[in-house]
Amino acid sequence: MDGDRVMIGPWLAKVRTKLNDNQLLSEQEELVSATLAEHGIDLVRAPETIGPSSG
Repeated sequence: MDGDRVMIGPWLAKVRTKLNDNQLLSEQEELVSATLAEHGIDLVRAPETIGPSSG
């Protein structure tokens, strides 16, 4: 891939959506987590909201 440009943003957005919808297999989640950890990034699920916020 010398000189090729990789657009990882759309892939990460798709993975995050699948993660938050519980559509990733545990092996896939572990692979993504390990890949991001190599770059100092923690894989974090979006916080779930239950009902309206009281604020």
